[in-house]
Amino acid sequence: MTNKAKKSLNIGVGWFLAATVIWGVLAYFFYRQSKDPQYNAANKSLFLSLVTVFLIFGIVALIFMILTVVLILGAMKKDRYDAAYNRGLLLGFIGLFFGLGAGAMLLAASRTHLKNHPKYLATLPVPTPICERCGQPVQFDKEVGGWYCPTCKIHLTKGVPKPRAPEKPVLPPTPPPRPGGQPPVYQPYSPQPGAAPPQAPPVSYPPQPATAPPPKPMGPPPGGYPPKPMGPPPAGYPPQQGMAPPPKPMGPPPGGYPPKPMGPPPAGYPPQQGMAPPPKPMGPPPAGGPPKPLPSNVKNVTCTRCGKTFYWTIVDPNARMAKCPWCNNELMA
Repeated sequence: MTNKAKKSLNIGVGWFLAATVIWGVLAYFFYRQSKDPQYNAANKSLFLSLVTVFLIFGIVALIFMILTVVLILGAMKKDRYDAAYNRGLLLGFIGLFFGLGAGAMLLAASRTHLKNHPKYLATLPVPTPICERCGQPVQFDKEVGGWYCPTCKIHLTKGVPKPRAPEKPVLPPTPPPRPGGQPPVYQPYSPQPGAAPPQAPPVSYPPQPATAPPPKPMGPPPGGYPPKPMGPPPAGYPPQQGMAPPPKPMGPPPGGYPPKPMGPPPAGYPPQQGMAPPPKPMGPPPAGGPPKPLPSNVKNVTCTRCGKTFYWTIVDPNARMAKCPWCNNELMA
């Protein structure tokens, strides 16, 4: 059935291709007629309109051929027979005109082969039977396993009933609690008449846990317990013998504490004995003294515009221009 559907679809694809060629030939024929000088302008415009229409029909037929290959045959390859059936009906009805009857092959493949294919039938919902008496839809009874008509209240079919879960075993009832919450009292063992007396274990057999004697209570170790260590005496109580006195609080060292270092005196206060006076700020050198040499990277430059002198610090040895800080004049250093 799949091969028959593919055969019909392939014929439809070839038919669409043939329709494309036919529409193209008709368009070319009318285009040649529009070039004939024996026709007037009205006929030529009509021929050109027919050329446009036939070209559009040919393009649509070519598109339908591609859609048939991609949408219908591609869906069948992916086992989507429900989508292939619906697309085959749609393209078949429209392709009857544009494909010059090529859509008939798509309709035949969809209605004859795809609709009855088992993979397409598996996608359909399960149909609901109808009661023959009242004509109403029936329901499925899970307990009985058949169809049941709620209108007529009768079973149309009966199948295998639904298996039930096994019932839980019924346990014997627990005795009620004793009044007062007292434990049960067991009677002492009394041998039954005619029963064999209980046998004692052999002499060489080790005692069992149930027959071992109870442990004896532990007493004091030999020599008695050692004396407990004494804690600190209460406040104000003299220390006992064999106990070190508590440490005394530490006082000042012998000879007293050393004197604290003196800070700087306030402004205008004379310096105290044993303290060096603060250094005086350095002012300009006395008049007539030798001038201090300038560092190697500092030059004394006089501006040619404002006539003021300033010091220029050489940061880059390759820089040869100095800038006056008063008038922003650049000088060659």
